Amino acid sequence: MDLFAAITAHGLVPNVVTYRLMMENLIQEGLLDEFDNLFLSMEKSGCTPNSYMLNGIVRSLLGGGEIMRAGAYLSKIDEMNFSLEASTTSLLISLFSREEYKNHAKSLPEKYHFL
Repeated sequence: MDLFAAITAHGLVPNVVTYRLMMENLIQEGLLDEFDNLFLSMEKSGCTPNSYMLNGIVRSLLGGGEIMRAGAYLSKIDEMNFSLEASTTSLLISLFSREEYKNHAKSLPEKYHFL
């Protein structure tokens, strides 16, 4: 987060690409509270997430086993009338076709209960 503070301290305004890269890094590092806080800060600053960003976040969260959090961002994709990318759909199908994850599918938005 020090890098992010340095960006804004120099008067630079982060865009959706900057936020996406930082958020995916935080997810990979397991810093999920920091990730959530950064996402909220982004929205408060007026930077609107795009489909590419939200799909990337969902894939990163699913890859880290954060299924409930991924469900929250799937809801955001739906709220914004975005579509799932093929790679996100493929990951969802692959993940929930495994026996150990079938019960987790219930934590996703209703639309995804076919998995």
